Amino acid sequence: MPPLLTAARLGLAGAAWAVATLLWASAAAAAPPGYSGAHLERTKLPRLCGSCHRGHGASRSAMLAAAAERLCYRCHGGSAARAQAVKDGVLARTAQPADVAADFAKPYRHPIERASLHRTRERLPERGAATPRHAACPDCHNPHVAGPSEPRSILGLRARRSPLPGVATEAELCFRCHGPTASRAARAVDVSRQVDLRNASAHAVLAPGRPGRVPSLVLPWTPSSILACTDCHGGDGDAGRRGVHGSSYQHLLRERYATQDGAPESAAAYALCYRCHSRRSILGNESFRYHSRHLLNLGARGPASCRACHTAHGSARNPALIEFDRAVVLPDRYGRTSYQPTGAVGGLCRLSCHGVEHPVARAGDIAPRMPSPRLPLAPGLEVEPMPVRPGLQPPVRPSPLRR
Repeated sequence: MPPLLTAARLGLAGAAWAVATLLWASAAAAAPPGYSGAHLERTKLPRLCGSCHRGHGASRSAMLAAAAERLCYRCHGGSAARAQAVKDGVLARTAQPADVAADFAKPYRHPIERASLHRTRERLPERGAATPRHAACPDCHNPHVAGPSEPRSILGLRARRSPLPGVATEAELCFRCHGPTASRAARAVDVSRQVDLRNASAHAVLAPGRPGRVPSLVLPWTPSSILACTDCHGGDGDAGRRGVHGSSYQHLLRERYATQDGAPESAAAYALCYRCHSRRSILGNESFRYHSRHLLNLGARGPASCRACHTAHGSARNPALIEFDRAVVLPDRYGRTSYQPTGAVGGLCRLSCHGVEHPVARAGDIAPRMPSPRLPLAPGLEVEPMPVRPGLQPPVRPSPLRR
């Protein structure tokens, strides 16, 4: 007798029995056609579907044996949890699933504790500003079709575009929550705009990098390489697992990245940057002739961090990921905070940083050179002529600069 007909004739009790029978039957059979992944390999989950589902499941779930986040920890938890799963017959003794519970116990993590807000048929990114933010395993993972060999198992989002079935890059997955979502936190940014291919510069997570001179890159990285979000974000330390679950560092970074102004430079302070960029090259000024001065030798003012001048994702206006940290870099006396590229490795800064104005003299100036009336000159820099705004007293013209 067909199962659905059986359920109709037997009523509620019969329906529950029929569902349980179907689950048992699916566990006893091979994986359904079109499905793949470790969750449907008997060598890992002896009960197949029955490892996670049962006839009377947890409330508001797809007949899961427990709430999703707790259910995942049964196999993806610590050694004690896995031992219990083996004892219960839902995990093979030889299986070695990753312990993601250890990463979720770290100070910075995706808010898995709010997984109860997840709905099976919800759409991301959120359309309403009042929609509560949350993170749940099914937001990133499809438990039935898992693994990089099955990219169509997850709904992605292209930069500034509509949702698409499947993802070609990790970034397209991340855009679902860190893209143009209506409920983004006040200080959060739309990362999809920062790495957009139309920007003046961006870390290459959507397509190969643009040809150009990047002498600081360490092998195997080249200017044409493609990065993944997890090259920078993810679990830290030897226990860190692939995936952005949790980290000891803010913004779920894999290594330390010192962004506080005045922090001493070291291999440890900028371990994240030095994963791809040679510290020897940076401090040797191969990319920019004043790198070492900014990172090491600013005297009593203390060094500047990489973040003072560079953004991590991309800049819509400037090359070389130049986007000033406005908490450190301030407008000059004429209200300007700008950068103008002048060549492959150079440019003009018009700003004030660490108590020093950064104008540079150029040939063909039509106004006199004037130092700031309130700020000293940066060592080795000349000043750029500027017109005096109405209402401002022009400073005294200095004697010619010695060369």
